[in-house]
Amino acid sequence: MMEFIRCKRAQQREVEDLYEGAVSSLLAGTNWPQWSSDYPRSAVAAAIRSGEQYAALDDTGQIVGAVMLGEDPGADYSLGSWQRDLRSGEFLAVHALAAAGEARGRGIGRFLLEGCIEEARSGGYRAVRLDIVPENEPARRLYTGRGFQPAGMADLRRGLPQVPLWELFEYNL
Repeated sequence: MMEFIRCKRAQQREVEDLYEGAVSSLLAGTNWPQWSSDYPRSAVAAAIRSGEQYAALDDTGQIVGAVMLGEDPGADYSLGSWQRDLRSGEFLAVHALAAAGEARGRGIGRFLLEGCIEEARSGGYRAVRLDIVPENEPARRLYTGRGFQPAGMADLRRGLPQVPLWELFEYNL
């Protein structure tokens, strides 16, 4: 049975290693999310400090998946075509969802999403939102398969020329 946890400082290296493995795999194949050798690994320490780094533990206590979840979407979400007009602080944003290489295909992504939705619900938030690179078909299938609704495409003013538009999704609570 898996467990969804908020990561502690002692788990930083294990989470960084999971992301490093995910990026290596992506760079060797199709880099759907356009991650780099630096991101998301470089964001783990800050996410742990702010309480925004979560993980999926398998029944042996090993981290098999990771996700960042917080109020800051890291972009201008006011540009989205959201179903509900929510202000900052009324929704949580999902970032950097990844499964360990040996755990891919075992439902880790869906389990992490369930944890994110439950965190938002228990925290009194009204929605969970996220954005993806439009070509990221595996992520689109995961999110829509869990009930996330499309919220249009937008330039989120991230200043990344390789991704001029982002595809947006939301799950309303």
